[in-house]
Amino acid sequence: GELGVTVPVTSRDQFGQLASDFNDMSASLQTKQLLIDEQRQENDKLLSSLMPEPEARRYREGEENISTQHRDVSVIYAQFLGFDDFSRSLSSEESVSMLNSIVQAFDGAAERHGVEQVRSMQDTGLLATCGLVVPRVDHASRTIAFANELTEIVARFNDQHGAGLAMRAGIDSGPVTSGLVGERSTVYALWGEAVDLAHRVHAATGSAGTFVSNRVRDAVVGIYSFSEAGTITGAAGTETVWRLDAED
Repeated sequence: GELGVTVPVTSRDQFGQLASDFNDMSASLQTKQLLIDEQRQENDKLLSSLMPEPEARRYREGEENISTQHRDVSVIYAQFLGFDDFSRSLSSEESVSMLNSIVQAFDGAAERHGVEQVRSMQDTGLLATCGLVVPRVDHASRTIAFANELTEIVARFNDQHGAGLAMRAGIDSGPVTSGLVGERSTVYALWGEAVDLAHRVHAATGSAGTFVSNRVRDAVVGIYSFSEAGTITGAAGTETVWRLDAED
């Protein structure tokens, strides 16, 4: 299994030819192994962008029916409002370039706050978690801070490009399950009560802003202030939706 081995070519007879052929074969095997290693690194990089490393490792090892239960995490469903209307006056290249700049800024914010993005949504939104890959006792406050930075990113974009975009986010905390779904087209998915409630909290009003459930509000009492923004009905009955007050 040792690569890069060569033997000295000391003659021009059949033994010298054999040594030369061996060296050519050794060099070829080394080159092929380097290409295989590079492809494996690219595959690992792609997997790490699609799912957390624990699930990616289990997937590489050939495990099937991969799922993990998480007892207490925060889930944020955030939707980017107004980009479709704004992009109608742009070329496709300009539209993609601007959207990429926003997504990169969102990714940077997620890294700073310890938020793990699960996936981008087709309606210019994202589903993300905090406390799922790395357990955190302050996952609720981190997720709210992340939502605040998303709002700031959108505001800066508006100032730079004369746009009128906005962000609407819903946050809930609780148990969720993550796992790989599908065979031909495998995707990393997240489901559970907290995911469902985060989406419904987000949709409780048609206005922009950050909206949270009772559980999130209770977890950050004294850190952030909120105002009542409506109600939603779930398995536990009617629940108040709270809107995060703007910071002075």
